[in-house]
Amino acid sequence: MAMSEKARALGIPESHLTRALILVRNLRAQGLLEGIDPRALRIAILYLEKTDRYFCTKKLQPREMRALEDIAEEFFQLIHRSSKGG
Repeated sequence: MAMSEKARALGIPESHLTRALILVRNLRAQGLLEGIDPRALRIAILYLEKTDRYFCTKKLQPREMRALEDIAEEFFQLIHRSSKGG
């Protein structure tokens, strides 16, 4: 099952997933363009992850959290492989 199909099976519209991925990519890129120390960006992104996880665990079941993490990992692997040329 393709990643977008997995997200769709969870009720996540593909357009929302695409927009969210672009938003996150642009967040990091914009910070670097503005000359923000990459370490400061890393701290901010880690804070975002911890904050998001805290609130999500109050609303999502562990099984759904794992499914979302699996989709994210698949996207990461897909992009990582394509950026290495293979």
